[in-house]
Amino acid sequence: MMARWFRFYADAMRNPKVASLNDQQFRLWTELLSVAAENDGHIPPEQTLKHVLKRRLDHLSRGLKELIRAELITPL
Repeated sequence: MMARWFRFYADAMRNPKVASLNDQQFRLWTELLSVAAENDGHIPPEQTLKHVLKRRLDHLSRGLKELIRAELITPL
C-alpha cells in the first residue's frame, strides 16, 4: 500500500491561528491533518481517534475543543 501525503504550506507557522498554538496543540493539529488525509478529509470520532493517536480521551477532547475554538478544525 502506498502512503498518502497531504500538502503542508511552509509558511503555516506564520498564520496567526497556527502561531497561537502551543507545542502540544500544534502536534495534535498536524496529527489530525494526517488522519484526515487518510479519511477523505474527515476526522473520525473521538473514540476512534483515541486509539489511532494513542491519547487519553480527556486530553484528546480538550485538544479538539481548543482547535475548534482556534478555527483550525471544523466540526460537522
